[in-house]
Amino acid sequence: MADNQLQELINTLFSMYHSIFPEVIKIPVSITFTDDLNKTHAVLRPDRADSILEEGLQSNYNGRMVVPESIDDPIHILLNVRKIEEFTNDGSMTWIGTIGHEYTHAIDFYQMARLEKLDSYSPLEETSQYMMFQQWTEYHARKYGYRFLRKYFEVAGIILQGDEQIKYIMETEAPAQTRRFNREYNRGTPNERLYLTMQYLGRFSVWIDLFPEHFSEEQLLEYCPGTYWMMDLLQFLRKHESLKEIYGHFDELQDVLSENWIF
Repeated sequence: MADNQLQELINTLFSMYHSIFPEVIKIPVSITFTDDLNKTHAVLRPDRADSILEEGLQSNYNGRMVVPESIDDPIHILLNVRKIEEFTNDGSMTWIGTIGHEYTHAIDFYQMARLEKLDSYSPLEETSQYMMFQQWTEYHARKYGYRFLRKYFEVAGIILQGDEQIKYIMETEAPAQTRRFNREYNRGTPNERLYLTMQYLGRFSVWIDLFPEHFSEEQLLEYCPGTYWMMDLLQFLRKHESLKEIYGHFDELQDVLSENWIF
């Protein structure tokens, strides 16, 4: 895909995002295409370059949001050109969901910093005071990113329709995503398990929205038997879908999470 075609597609995707989620504010973001997420991240945040490169964050992801130090500067969204090429060629186009995912993160951070009257984004990323915000935005970004990808497929006419789509979700996608969640959860650290849970529930929540006759909060137990804490968490998250709804209730989110985690 030529650079001008790619940029035109990106512009179209941002317009589509706000047509799907008209209640969401528009914010300025800087899009950067890169073949090395970590190196580009380090260039954008020279104050943290050493730690970024030493930590060796996962560099083969589709993309990443990078917040600047000052809230007066635009938030960056990095897109991995290798993944764009790979997932365009195989037709999965998952990198488009990444744009929706990372842009949702960016909006959450942008709004949260202003609600908290912060001069810098750093506390939102680096302090335990905002741990519950960090977990909530993972759910929020996964839900909006996945919904955005599915809408793109609908517009592009490359998604199964009607009963075929429901059959695919119930017999193929949902079982596969659940197996992946369970496999990675069982071998993960406590923090990784928390992250994986928020991501999985974000996706499950979209299935409930799109296919209410086939998915529900209670039916989560059919996919993850015995995880009543996950059902309680999903019910809470679905009542607090926007930052406006969750703001002021992060302590309650921690209470729900404390059914399965110690903080």
